[in-house]
Amino acid sequence: MMSKIFVPEEVGSAITSYHPHPTNIIISPYGKCGTTLLQQTFHTLRTGGDTDFDDISRVVPWIEQVAMHDIDLNGAQRAKPRGLKSHLSYSNVPKGAKYVVSFRDPKDAFVSTF
Repeated sequence: MMSKIFVPEEVGSAITSYHPHPTNIIISPYGKCGTTLLQQTFHTLRTGGDTDFDDISRVVPWIEQVAMHDIDLNGAQRAKPRGLKSHLSYSNVPKGAKYVVSFRDPKDAFVSTF
């Protein structure tokens, strides 16, 4: 099970190691605004319903977590298009892919965080 959130020292190296491709999809909403739902939906649509994984971030990796879980951001994935998750700000998220963002009432996101 993937229980840690991220190690700040490793986030920078993960960002610089990723080489975006125009067909990659990065799911990048603000936290508590539907990220996991988008990951699940994306993976289901691209695979036709594959559920053979212990954590969605194993098949749609979280950019900020890859170093601690030995996941290759540039490696092959189970299906195409390749998908990634990030909570990086617009100025920090790697450019050159396609991006999916969901929005949620800020009050609801705050309550969900609490």
